[in-house]
Amino acid sequence: MIKILWEYRPRNYQSHDGKPMDSLPQELIARIASFIRVSIDEPGLAPYATISLRWQLAIEARTFQRIRLTNLEIDKVSPLLIGHRRYCVNEIGYEIILPMYDDEHCAKYETEEEMEQNDFTFTNAISSFFELLESWKGLQLRPELGFRNFKISLSECYSPMDGRHRGRDRYEEDKEMCDLGKRNDLFEHRYEHSIIHLKEHLEIPNLSFVTAFEIGPELTRRIEPSAAVALARKLPNIKSIRWYLNENERHKPNIRRLLRNGFAEALSANPIYYLDSFCLEFTFEDPSNEFFTPESVVNPEDPSIDHLSCALHTLSLSTNLRSIQLFNIVISPDLFWPTSTNTSPTPPQWPNLHTFSVTFQMTSPSGQWYFIRDPSKPPDDDEFVEESIDPDIPWSDASDSSSPSDPLRPDDYHLIREARRAGDYPVRSFRTFPNDALINPLLLAMARAAAHMPKLQVMQLSSTLRDPNGASFEVFYYAAGCVDPDHVNDDKERDRLIWYVNAWRPDEEVLEAWREGKRGVNVRFVEW
Repeated sequence: MIKILWEYRPRNYQSHDGKPMDSLPQELIARIASFIRVSIDEPGLAPYATISLRWQLAIEARTFQRIRLTNLEIDKVSPLLIGHRRYCVNEIGYEIILPMYDDEHCAKYETEEEMEQNDFTFTNAISSFFELLESWKGLQLRPELGFRNFKISLSECYSPMDGRHRGRDRYEEDKEMCDLGKRNDLFEHRYEHSIIHLKEHLEIPNLSFVTAFEIGPELTRRIEPSAAVALARKLPNIKSIRWYLNENERHKPNIRRLLRNGFAEALSANPIYYLDSFCLEFTFEDPSNEFFTPESVVNPEDPSIDHLSCALHTLSLSTNLRSIQLFNIVISPDLFWPTSTNTSPTPPQWPNLHTFSVTFQMTSPSGQWYFIRDPSKPPDDDEFVEESIDPDIPWSDASDSSSPSDPLRPDDYHLIREARRAGDYPVRSFRTFPNDALINPLLLAMARAAAHMPKLQVMQLSSTLRDPNGASFEVFYYAAGCVDPDHVNDDKERDRLIWYVNAWRPDEEVLEAWREGKRGVNVRFVEW
């Protein structure tokens, strides 16, 4: 993806036989242009656009195919994205640059006022972007172009003083000065508990020609998950979604609960009807100290239901949905088979779903662990202990030597204290064996759901299980005709259910549900 910020001045060059280049068919010019390759030390494709007007069209079809711009560039770029160039664009990556803070504030946590200003900037930047694209609404009115995929991506959101956005040399120098005790700086800890919110969004226009929407994995700042849903609702013909979001707030469980349940409520209240593909990474990092119990994020008034799992279950039932992939997510059996389904007169149906892939975290929404210590091993045999930092020595990014009356007095950040609060210190890793009481209901829900997916080709359930000895927990279903990449020479003519669970075995009720739902399935356990 490249930035395009130039104007071409075409000249009417002639071919070797003296005829103008414009005499060649446009399709042939486009074909020739597609073979042009430029290296990083060359001026790029721009000089070729000066050959003739038709060469300009062929070159711009490439250079404008994928563009990237920031909220600070919209006014400059908008006059260039006119006419035929709009029909060349298939993807726009959008970066939102937040207000800059000065050097002294690098040692201070973000204030409420700064957070509100960031929300204001973010909301205005989104509005400006959608308003720019609204002026392109004639894109879908060109039937001769056929169906067009058009993707928008929120690829970054940051302040110029955030971490490496200062510039690599400046960032490394600031880090070194901190190590020497000559600088106070919180770096990413300054905003690690800050959330960017989309404020008034009712006036943001709909974009009917956008078919794909991504929130990228490289965002420096954390976006409120419900904002993603609000923006998706502005894209009535959306076919593909890929979101990298997170609920990774472990110091303040109430904030995590608000983020998670707000996301669930937004998904439930704003169904996305025409999705073909849905991919979500919704990260929560399990505590590194596995004796630690995370706070529950379920509603205490109804602790048996996880509303996010229920909301994602409802989304998975979308009539057009063919693929759903969930990564690093905290789930309950409600994702596959909500409790309410057991009393429903008609079971749920997934009419067109062919891929359902889930990588789940080791903890459940209630805070319980899906895994326990392997009962065949003594307690001291399988613990992995990491205490590389002396717990009696507090470590701080910022000094507290300034006067308390100083409004710019550096804030403290104690690494060990914060790691203990989050359950990351000391490191205790011993949970490698499935917890029957929790894992079997999850597997049973998965099996019941699979029975109502007539077009299912691949289903996967994998855990983020971490074990120094290489233990894993993975369950794969492959329909007849699908190739298992780990067993290329396997019997492809049969449905296969492959378990990578070492010596552990699920309840017979789980296996029977699979055999009943997918008759003739070949069940195989792989041990290491």
